[in-house]
Amino acid sequence: MKQWGDNSLAGLRFGEAYFLLQNINVPEWQTNQMITYEVDDLDAYWKDISSKDLPSKFKCSKLREPTDFPWGREIHIIDPGGVCWHVRQSQKK
Repeated sequence: MKQWGDNSLAGLRFGEAYFLLQNINVPEWQTNQMITYEVDDLDAYWKDISSKDLPSKFKCSKLREPTDFPWGREIHIIDPGGVCWHVRQSQKK
């Protein structure tokens, strides 16, 4: 993770994915936000993220293990700001 001088931005990299996260507090935006991204190996990603025990470290965060849905296999993460992250198994052939 890379942070800029005043900690208002952070860059998060996982493999080839890169996110810029902004330190803001606008509850109306956060609780209505959903982010979806795909990974090549959902089970490996789950193993990595679940080992961090995030819910015990960050109040209000939640993790849902890999689950098969009609639209694909996903992990769900609710971050401390209320943003819902859908991490999907890549459908690459």
